[in-house]
Amino acid sequence: MSTRQTYLSGLPALASPDQHLADHSTTPAMPTAADAVTVSATFAGADAPVGVEVRYRVRGGAGLRVAMARAGAGRAVRTPHGPRRCPRSGPAAA
Repeated sequence: MSTRQTYLSGLPALASPDQHLADHSTTPAMPTAADAVTVSATFAGADAPVGVEVRYRVRGGAGLRVAMARAGAGRAVRTPHGPRRCPRSGPAAA
């Protein structure tokens, strides 16, 4: 490790946050294209996450992002539901 790397790794402001995913769940466990999905997550460690987002795809379509809101001791988000138009698959069946 270089002198610069050693110096930088010793700075508290550049230290990795003390946080990790402690638990997560999705409801329903096996969603269909018509189901809204609730994703819940809890984190452990001394540093609480500032922001958390869920990234997902519906039927192979473009990636979507939804910010998770605080929910008790963790975070949760309810994704939109229903068939979506996907560039590779054309219009979704109703």
